[in-house]
Amino acid sequence: QRILRMPKNNILNAGIIISTQPATHLVEIPNNSIDYIFTDPPFGSNLMYSELNFLWEAWLGWFTDNKEEAIVNKTQAKGVKEYKELMAKAFSEMHRVLKPGRWLTMVFHNSKKEIYDAIQEGLREAGFELASVNIMDKEQRSFKAITSEGAVGYDVVLNCFKPRKYRKSFKTEGIEEDTIDETFTFIKNHLSHLPLDAEDERTARHIYASLVAHFSGTVPMDFKKIRKLLVGNFKEVDGKFFLWEQVPQISVRMPRGKGKKGQLELLWTRRIRNEAEAIQWLKSFLKEPKEWDKIQVHFLQNLTPNNTLKKEPHQILEENFILDEETQKWRLPHEGEEHILRELRERRMLKDFENFVIEYKQRRKLKDLPSLETLEMGFQKLLERKEYNLILQVGENIPKSRILKGIMLAAKARLNEKGS
Repeated sequence: QRILRMPKNNILNAGIIISTQPATHLVEIPNNSIDYIFTDPPFGSNLMYSELNFLWEAWLGWFTDNKEEAIVNKTQAKGVKEYKELMAKAFSEMHRVLKPGRWLTMVFHNSKKEIYDAIQEGLREAGFELASVNIMDKEQRSFKAITSEGAVGYDVVLNCFKPRKYRKSFKTEGIEEDTIDETFTFIKNHLSHLPLDAEDERTARHIYASLVAHFSGTVPMDFKKIRKLLVGNFKEVDGKFFLWEQVPQISVRMPRGKGKKGQLELLWTRRIRNEAEAIQWLKSFLKEPKEWDKIQVHFLQNLTPNNTLKKEPHQILEENFILDEETQKWRLPHEGEEHILRELRERRMLKDFENFVIEYKQRRKLKDLPSLETLEMGFQKLLERKEYNLILQVGENIPKSRILKGIMLAAKARLNEKGS
C-alpha cells in the first residue's frame, strides 16, 4: 500500500517497479530494456495456482483469469502441448524485453521429463541459447517436498543467454541481409563440426580464413566486422569461439602463476540421448546407492536437447534397478536379483493393463494403448478370470498379435461352450 501511494516519479527514480500482468503480455516493458531475468515459473501439474487461490479470492471478490495460466490441468483442458505453448509465449516476451548479451536464469523443479523437454523447447523457440544446466541443493525442504510422493529436494538451474545480433548495424553499412545470414550460418555450422579441443581452428583468424575459402576469396565483411559478429553471437574462451550449446561441455582451468593462459578442459556432461544411454549413465551413477531427488536432477542435467527418450527417468529406474525399502535409495541389482526385477516389471505391466481396462469401461475409447507385451499379459489374466466378453469387446479395437488372436479364439470357444 505504501508503494502504491508513492508518486510514480519516486518509484521510477528508486529503480523499483512492481507490476502484475501475465508473463505472456509484458506490454509495459520496452524492448531490450532489462539487464537480467530470474524466473521460477509454474511446472506442469505441480500446483494449481488459480484453483488453490479460490477461497481467499472469493472473500476478496476478485478471481484470477486462468485463460493463460501455464499449467497442466485436465479441468482447464490444458495438456503438455498447451503448457509448452504458453511457456514459449512467455519466454518470447522475456526474450523481447531482455537486452542482447544478457542472461535469464530459470529454476526448474519437476520430476517429469516431458515437462523438462517442453521447457527446453520453449526456450529454444524463443531464441535463447541454453548455456549451462546446474544443480542447486536448497537444503531446507518445503512442506510439499517432504510430504509429496515424487517431489524433489534439489532444483535444476538453467542459465540462458540472449545472443547479440549485429544484423542492423551491418545492414546500414551496405551489407545485404542475405549475406549476413549466410555468413552467420556458415560460422555456426563450422563451429558445430570442429572438435571441442581444437586449438587454432576456433580462433577468429582461422574462422576468417575458412570464410575466405567459403566465399571463394571474397569475404563480404572485413576481419574487424567478422570478429564483432563472433563476439556478439558466440562464447569466447581464451580467444577460441564456441556455440552456446557447447558451453556445458567445457570449462576453463586456470593454472597457477601470473601470465599463464587457461587451458580448455572437457567436462563429462549432457550425454543421455536415448534409453540405452540412460541405462548406461544410471549404471555408472548408481555405483553408490542414491535417493530419487539426487538422481532426478543429475539425470536432467545430463539429458541432451532433442533426445529420443520415450520413458520417464523413474520408469527406467523401476525397470532396471532396485529400490532399497529401508534406505529409500536406488541401487544396482546384485547377482541373482534378476527375478525381483522381472516380478516388479510384471506387476507394473498388470497395473498398467488394469488402468487401461478401467478407462475403456468408463469411456469406451482406446486413446493410449499399453505395450503389446502388457496387452498379452493382461488378456491372459482376463482369460484366467473368465472375463470372455471383455476380451472380445476390447480385442475388436486393438492391433492383434498371434498371442492375442489365440486368446480371443479361446474366449469365443468358452462362450460357445457356455451357450451350448
